[in-house]
Amino acid sequence: MSSAKCYLIITTSLKSIYDVQDVQERMDLYKHAISNTLKFVTPYPIIPIIVENNGTRETILDLFECKIVYTDNNTKKLHHKGMNEMEDIQHVIKSCNIHDDDMIIKITGRYFTFNGDFYKEVIQNIESKDAIVKFYNVATRQYDKYDSILGLFALRCKYLKHFSYTGKEGAEIEFAKYVHSHVQEHRIKAIRKLGVECCFAISNEILQL
Repeated sequence: MSSAKCYLIITTSLKSIYDVQDVQERMDLYKHAISNTLKFVTPYPIIPIIVENNGTRETILDLFECKIVYTDNNTKKLHHKGMNEMEDIQHVIKSCNIHDDDMIIKITGRYFTFNGDFYKEVIQNIESKDAIVKFYNVATRQYDKYDSILGLFALRCKYLKHFSYTGKEGAEIEFAKYVHSHVQEHRIKAIRKLGVECCFAISNEILQL
C-alpha cells in the first residue's frame, strides 16, 4: 500500500434531470467551485479527474488542466441522483485503471473548498486509513455514525468500486452503513471538519461543513 496513489474525482452534471437550477447558473457555479478546489489540491500528490454525465462533447470543463471523463449516466432516471453519481465514479475507476489500494477522494463539483485540510488529512493517513468520512445528519446538525456527508469523502478504491445503492434508505445512510460494515473500524477516520461550503441544489441552502 506504500505505492498507493491518491485520486480526486470531481463529480459534475452540467444539466441535471433532478435539479431545477438554471443551466447557465449551474455552469458558472461549477467553473468557480472547481477552480477553487483545484487550487487547494495542487500542493498535494493528488491526481484530479473531472467526470460529467451528459455525454461526450465540448464543455467549459475542458478548460481545466486535468483529465475529463464524460459518461451518459444522466440519461438514466434512477431512484436518486446519488445512484447516477456512483455509476460515474465507478466508470472513472474502470476507465482510468485506478487500483484497489489507491485512495479516492470524491467531491461534488459545486462544493467550495475554503482550506486544504481535508486533502492534507487524506495524504497523511493514506496508509493507515481506508475511509475518511464526516458522519453527520444534516437535518439535526449532529454527529451520526449511520449518516454521512456525500459531498466530500475519501474511500479506498476496493471498497468504492463494489458499493451500490439499494434505494431502500437515504443515500447518506446507505453509504455510512456500508463503510462501517465493510471497513475495519480502526481504519475509519470520522472527521469533524471538511473545510467546504455547499449549496444544496434543491433548497439553495448554504452550509459550511
